[in-house]
Amino acid sequence: MTFRGGRRASVPIPSSLVTPTACYPVRPVIGLRQTGEQEGAVLRGGVGLGTLIYVIIGAFVAGANDYFDRLGNLKGILSALLAIGLWPLVLLGIDLQVK
Repeated sequence: MTFRGGRRASVPIPSSLVTPTACYPVRPVIGLRQTGEQEGAVLRGGVGLGTLIYVIIGAFVAGANDYFDRLGNLKGILSALLAIGLWPLVLLGIDLQVK
């Protein structure tokens, strides 16, 4: 609103409209979700179902290819862990024994 002479009227602004959240729009952050009552974001933690299924299949493939037979030393343990993590390569016939 302007008065004669080009002066603007000074109207007091309520303090609830001057907060930083009112000045800037809230944008979603990738990988975060907002909680119901709290303002803020929390990370989604834990192991996903897909990861769990991948590890279980890897353990079966490693067991079927005798990677669990030599767990007596560090090389055997590393070979078994590699076989679990890289089980598609074991299915292709690649030997992952640490020597």
